[in-house]
Amino acid sequence: MTDTHLTKGLEMKAKFLPILVAAIAATTVAMAGDGKAIATENGCMACHSPGEPMVGPSFAKIAARYRGKTDAPTVLFQSIKGGSRGKWGVMVMKPDTKLSDDDTRVVVDWLLAN
Repeated sequence: MTDTHLTKGLEMKAKFLPILVAAIAATTVAMAGDGKAIATENGCMACHSPGEPMVGPSFAKIAARYRGKTDAPTVLFQSIKGGSRGKWGVMVMKPDTKLSDDDTRVVVDWLLAN
C-alpha cells in the first residue's frame, strides 16, 4: 500500500467519523426518550414525577443520588425489578414484574441521563 492509498483511507475515515458520532448521539437521545415513554406506559408516573416528589421520590432526586456511582445501574435495576424499602423513607416500592429486563435497563439509562 502506498502513502497515497493510506492518506485516502484516512481521509475517508475522517469524512465518516462525524456521521458515526451523530448516529451514536441520535441513538442515545432515542433511548432516553424511550425510557420516559416506557416509564409513563408502565405506571411509574403514578408514584414518581420528573421534578416533584409524589408518593415516591422524583426522578430528578433519584438521578441526583445515584449519578456517577459505578453501581447505580445495578442498584436501580434491582430496585425496580425487586422493589425497595427504606431508601426514601417509610414508603415501600413494590417490585415491577411486568417490565422486561431490557425495558428496565432503558428506564434506568434514561433516569441516570436526566
